[in-house]
Amino acid sequence: MPRRSESFDKYVAEQMQDLDYARETLVTSIEHFGESVEDALRYTIEKMGIKEFSELSGIQIQNISQFIKGKRNLKVETLDKYLSVFKLKSKIVVVQNEEDDVA
Repeated sequence: MPRRSESFDKYVAEQMQDLDYARETLVTSIEHFGESVEDALRYTIEKMGIKEFSELSGIQIQNISQFIKGKRNLKVETLDKYLSVFKLKSKIVVVQNEEDDVA
């Protein structure tokens, strides 16, 4: 993958400070690109900046950093705390397993 210029990365980071823009990035990553909520959060937080996200969420930088590196799984309550920055929350949906739906 080609490396982006530092100015492009700075531009993206500035755009991600707009929480509406960041929320749309997060939702688009999930709905249109099929990323998991966790992977979409990792991407979005990295682009926003860990320090900036920590200040907005009240979550310690170390915990965010561990999550981004895949060293920390999020409980539902913690996931909702991460998502609340974007005015989102999680919802668990149970559906029938298609493999068990034999006619």
